[in-house]
Amino acid sequence: MNKVLAVAATTSLLCSAGMANILWDNGSIVTHVGAGAGGNDVSMAGTDVTSAGANARQQTTGNHFRIADDFVVSGTWLIESITVQGYETNSATPTWTGASLNVWDGSPADAGSSIVASFSNPTVTDAGVYRVFNGAANLSNTARPVHNITFGLNDLQLGSGTYWIDWNVEGGASGWAPPVMEANPGDPNAPTTPFGNALQLAADGWQLKSRDPEGTETPFIVRGVPAPGAAATFALAGLIGLRRRR
Repeated sequence: MNKVLAVAATTSLLCSAGMANILWDNGSIVTHVGAGAGGNDVSMAGTDVTSAGANARQQTTGNHFRIADDFVVSGTWLIESITVQGYETNSATPTWTGASLNVWDGSPADAGSSIVASFSNPTVTDAGVYRVFNGAANLSNTARPVHNITFGLNDLQLGSGTYWIDWNVEGGASGWAPPVMEANPGDPNAPTTPFGNALQLAADGWQLKSRDPEGTETPFIVRGVPAPGAAATFALAGLIGLRRRR
């Protein structure tokens, strides 16, 4: 892909962009609200998973790296957009030249899964969050400003079931995907990284992201509306703003 991404100048928190319903929220990266430089939020790496992020940048050879995670549709959804989060180290405005996202009908690691639809040319906005390494001394670090990467899905219709997304960025100096985090009120310097099943495509294939035998979760939000006739199912399911817990 040679098209340059549209990078918005305004700050937009992941949970606030767009007018569509939040159909699925896979979790937040924020561990310290308003504690960062300029009053921005901070996502501090834990003492359990100390890396700041997983590589999500397309390599010059092969199809890696890509990040994948799953979501569950109840009833029928018309999906307007999916927003993931990533950062380019030491870049207030990412220099990525492209990005892509696939929607799968199963895990991309499974031989029987197939791609439902593919999307590109997302809008990139400042998330108002800095990703930092563990420790109070890092709260003021500004090297890793996180950005929201929002793909328009043109009201993609999906029926009930479990689906997966996979995504990456292209170009630039780097592209990293932070994991979902949980604050620790008892010890703010020891936030936790929830266990999950997010995958990373590396040179040797799909693998659990960041740790073994269980992986982490990847932050992403699915926005849209229930298809006509599915509103009652949607309301009963109570999925608006749902954070899956494992």
